[in-house]
Formats: sequence, C-alpha cells, structure tokens
Amino acid sequence: MSQRKIAVLTDLDPSSSPGANLVALEYAKCAAKEFRVEFWSGRNKISNSPLRTQDAKLGFETYNYGRRFHAFPKKSLKKKTLREIFSLLPLLWIVHKTLVFRPNIVWVHQIGNVFPLSALLIFRILKIPAVFTVHDFGILVPRKLYPEDLSVDNDDLMSLAYSLPVSKEMLILRQNTLGRLYLIRLCIIRILVKSTIIVSISEMQKRILEANNFLVTETIENGVNPCGCKPDSTSRLQAILFAGRLNGKGLNHAIELVEKNKELMLHLAGNHELLTVALEKLPKERVFYYGMVPQSELFKLLHKVTFTSVMSDCFDVYPSLLLESMVHGSVPICYPTVGNAALAKGVHDSLVVEFGTTPDSSTLSKLIEDSKLSKRAIDFGKKLKSFEEVYAKYSNLFDGV
Repeated sequence: MSQRKIAVLTDLDPSSSPGANLVALEYAKCAAKEFRVEFWSGRNKISNSPLRTQDAKLGFETYNYGRRFHAFPKKSLKKKTLREIFSLLPLLWIVHKTLVFRPNIVWVHQIGNVFPLSALLIFRILKIPAVFTVHDFGILVPRKLYPEDLSVDNDDLMSLAYSLPVSKEMLILRQNTLGRLYLIRLCIIRILVKSTIIVSISEMQKRILEANNFLVTETIENGVNPCGCKPDSTSRLQAILFAGRLNGKGLNHAIELVEKNKELMLHLAGNHELLTVALEKLPKERVFYYGMVPQSELFKLLHKVTFTSVMSDCFDVYPSLLLESMVHGSVPICYPTVGNAALAKGVHDSLVVEFGTTPDSSTLSKLIEDSKLSKRAIDFGKKLKSFEEVYAKYSNLFDGV
C-alpha cells in the first residue's frame, strides 16, 4: 500500500514570518512520520528562502511561491479584499502543485495574503479533502464586527464574542459602503469554505466563527516544543522582550511599561520599524535591538529577560510567544483578550492586566523581586502539550477523512 500524501499550505515563509507559519512547519514535521509531506508557502518582501529545498532533517520537500508578497496600504481595502478571495497567479501555482503532487489531504494554515481563499474551492472541485486550522479568525470573519478587537471592559468575553454579530455594530455596518463590503466578503468566504474541515485553536475563536455561521469541526489548541536550550547564564536581565510585528502587537504598551519603570530595559526582536518607534520615546541606552532572529536565537533571548510582552492591541487568538516564553522561563505579561491568557494567570494573577494598561510600579517591583517566578513559569510550561502530543488529535482527524 502506497504512503498517503499531505500538502501543508501556509501563506508565508516561516523563516521570515514566524508565528502561525512556523507552527505549520512544526506540524508538518509531525505529519512526516506517517505521511509523505510537501510544505507549500509564499514569500514576503524580506524572505530569502529558495523556491525549493529538500532538507534531510525535515524529511520532506518545501516549495515557496516565487513572487514576493507586498501588503496593500490600509486605504486600498477593495484591492486587499479582492486578493484575499481571488488572485490568479498564486491560484494557478497551487493548481499546478496539487495536480503534480496529488495529495490525499491538504492541510491549510494561514491563507489570504499570498494564497487566496478560492484555493479552498479548487480543492473541493478536485475532490481533495481540506483541513483548515484557523490561526486568526480575521481570515474568515471581518474584525470590524468586533469593536476594538474585543478589547472592551466586559467580564464575560465569551458571551460578548457570541452576541456581537447581532448587535448594533452589525446594523451600523449594513448602513455604509465599507460595512456592506465586509458583509459581502463574509458571504463569499462562507461559500468558499463549504465542505472544508475547520479547526479552531481556542474556545473563544470557535464562538466567534460559529456565531458567524462557520461550522467548526473541532477545537485543538496549539502545542509548544519543550526547551532544549543550553543557556549561557541562569541570571536574567531586568528587561521586557517585545518580539513581533509593529501592527497590532502592542509595542506601545511595552514602551509605556519601560517608561514608567526606570529599572526596566526594552529588548526588541523584529524589523527595524520597532527600533525607530521605541527610540521616539526611550533613550537609546535603554533599548537593545536584535533585528529579525531565527527561532533558536529567540529562545536564547527568552532565557535572558525577566518578562515578555504579549500585550497585544488586537484580539490574539492563541499566541505561540506566550507558550514559548513560559517554556524558556521568561514571564509573560498579557491582556485578557489574549486567547491563552489563562495560562499566564496560572503562573501569577498579576500577569494578566486590564486591557490598555500596564502593571503599576508596585506590582512590577513585586514580580521582579519574586525569585521563584521564572521557575514557576518553567514548571507550568512543562505541563503544556508538545506539538507531537497535539498532532495526535490531527492524526485521528485525518484518519476520518
């Protein structure tokens, strides 16, 4: 009997755009133990990955779509919406790869930037089952349906997520051109994902998707690899690490926390825009910039710093950075709108702060003085499921396809 084949599809190259794309790669490594795998991804403007690689360590071939992705400006909403749904050249590339490889299953992660959502329709036409792990509900549901990305003062965010689509906000959207565009997009996407097996990565995300008439087959929270580092030192700097993009991830909150607490330094990992913004508010001697770092270097940074910022401006479905920080002993500070905030609260109640605020000086000083805090984070991180353990749920799902 020939080995089953699975294609893992994600929007961008994990080496230059980690997050969900890197999670997709980790799951592809797990799938390679029972499938013949091909990993298909796009490339952004800073990606240097070759169009095709065959790495013996990975155990499968990776293919990158050749044209580089450039984001449209915010004002080009109609162009952005069109590309999310239909983009001819990337779609033809996917058709070609699918016809050549003939996978038994396509496992979709990120989509809508390089690769259009109409790819899901292609898989349906070709009668290839598609499993879509939704890392960001905004791929399917317009975030405009959720005022300020759920960053509201509400004790029951689950109920809020469920009720909003029938709230006044939805009625307001229907009364203007921009709102109608969002709703038309939503209707088209519902058609495109028909027959696709949708997997949510958090319970709140599931509520949001189901409230907008998307059928979620299962909720499977992401895993995290255990720490395999050999840190240079066991001591930690009184610093907070911000690692991520400028838009939506809350750099301004990390800067504000450092401004208010003179003993704290800011460490940055990401593109150069982060440094530019930070130096507008902080003296250069309080900012350390590492540039774009690979995952192994990020883990070393997590061993250096006391805190990690997960104070996202947007509703963050299930950020991997929070999991990784705990595994490597850096204590995450986050908002309740972060989908895995309960994990941070399991380490210490004060690590989850009111949205839009930062810990006050007294609270932060107590956290810094708590010599056992980092160890508690590590101990809690050891209880988190690995990618291998989580993949077992996907394996059962694939068996039923």
